[in-house]
Amino acid sequence: PAPPKNRERLRPPTTMKQDSLFLSAVGAKAAAEQTLQQLSEVDDPQALIAPLSPQDLNIVWNTADDEQRIELLGAATKAQTDALVDLRCWPSDRPNLDAVEQLIAPLATLNIDGAAKIFQQLEPELRTLILKRFVRIHVLEDVNEEIQPTPGSEVIPFPDGKYFVEYCDPDLVSQVQRNLYDALKRMPFEEYQRELECVHHDLPSELEETAFRWRGSRLADLGFASRAESIAWLSPRTIAEASRLIEEQTQFVPQSPLEGITLPVLYSEQLQGHAFLDRVLELLANTTDAEQLERASLVGPQLTAMINRFITATQTDIGDVEEVTRRSQWARNLLALGLHRLAEGDPLRGAQLLCAAYPGVFLQVSLGLLQPLRRRATQLLADPRITAPRSTYRVFDSPYHSILLGLVRQIPVHWPAASKGEISTDAFEPSADQWVAYATQEEVDATAQYLEEAEQLPGLLTHGLGFEPPLPPETSASMLLLTALANASTGDEIGPHPLSPKNAQLFRQQALVVDEQEFLTDALSALATVTDIDPRISPEAADLHPRQRLIKRLLKIGRQRLDGNDLTHMLLLR
Repeated sequence: PAPPKNRERLRPPTTMKQDSLFLSAVGAKAAAEQTLQQLSEVDDPQALIAPLSPQDLNIVWNTADDEQRIELLGAATKAQTDALVDLRCWPSDRPNLDAVEQLIAPLATLNIDGAAKIFQQLEPELRTLILKRFVRIHVLEDVNEEIQPTPGSEVIPFPDGKYFVEYCDPDLVSQVQRNLYDALKRMPFEEYQRELECVHHDLPSELEETAFRWRGSRLADLGFASRAESIAWLSPRTIAEASRLIEEQTQFVPQSPLEGITLPVLYSEQLQGHAFLDRVLELLANTTDAEQLERASLVGPQLTAMINRFITATQTDIGDVEEVTRRSQWARNLLALGLHRLAEGDPLRGAQLLCAAYPGVFLQVSLGLLQPLRRRATQLLADPRITAPRSTYRVFDSPYHSILLGLVRQIPVHWPAASKGEISTDAFEPSADQWVAYATQEEVDATAQYLEEAEQLPGLLTHGLGFEPPLPPETSASMLLLTALANASTGDEIGPHPLSPKNAQLFRQQALVVDEQEFLTDALSALATVTDIDPRISPEAADLHPRQRLIKRLLKIGRQRLDGNDLTHMLLLR
């Protein structure tokens, strides 16, 4: 009879409980270090490691050295080994086998017993894919038959004399593979026969597809969803829609199967730090209301699922602890913003709402609040009067540049320094780790004010100052404005006429000889006729028109550049 090829598989449990010791740690990093310290001291390492959630185990793994990783792999359950591989070794819908080998190497290369442990812990499809690398399987049906190996290859016989493994290029075969085959040789004939037949016959594409389905199922148990489902779940929702949804609920119904999901320390740590949300969660933790107490017990799992879906929707590498940490903070900010708005700033009402609706609803409310700003920013950046195709939008000075680029992202974000009104002489673009999700209505309102100002720029440059598209490349609005003023200072009309270096230097000297307040007053007066600005209005007035605020900010930035002798981007005659 043909040897068995199909695998009999029982789905392993993925539920992992956490103990109070790990949850009481001061933070994820500290908890990881504490766990590793205890690992070498406890008599039963498995009792210490088994309660860890996948995300927390991943942090412990990142913190550990190779010796500690041997202990971690030795103490981990199969579900935990699967979780580590799921988080760290799947950059796309195909596994990274090099990453899998690197993860299991500490234990698999220690000795044959370690490799045997890994052999049992690793998912069958991934194990077969690793064993298939750089090898051929020979099966002799007749004892008198001879195998025909490739010249220079290495042939490993199995005890029955029927199966042979050929390392086609021995230099490419890793020690992990060699030890796994050595562990396989020690197994009973029926077990190694089944595995060798799989290595011999199974197609890599089919193995990858099956492994991907099992991974998706395990991740779903942890609150993750497919990217398509996660993106749809991030649809913006108005305050009225969210209020109606909550009011129409006659009873509390969880939105996804959440039994057994725990709130990882990593997520718990990132959920802290927003005053309103901190107070809401504190109220829930100390509630004595029986009905609310029952509902509050599901908030932790729901927060976990919400963050996991957010991470998936934003295409975050779920094995990258730093990226996951940042996205957790983004999810926290958006949750807090939407919850605060719906609760009208009342923490007690916020606690009631968080028990009455899935946390993602409040995140959707935040996206709904930001959607009009995002739409306006997208439209402004596409305005043909000021931006050319594939332009980097350098016409916008800081802080407008970063605010606009942050708004048009999939998840609108901002750079805190810009939101606080800090100005810069260059169009600085924040690095990936400097973007922050909106967390308060004050931040949203500040961005709306900047957007109002930025929306005045096309009319100011083209209709007011006479600059015709396309604008000079890599020249900011502040320098274009100074060019127009410099023309007026030489007796010409305000406009986009090129300057000589001599006139540019003369304008610089005149601008810097007076203080900033006098410079602003004189400049606004000179610009009054072409910008519809009332020269009688003080530049320090609290209720300035958006165009006045724009010009004032551009003049301040321009003067800083003049103070640094930066005339590079004024329209000089070359």
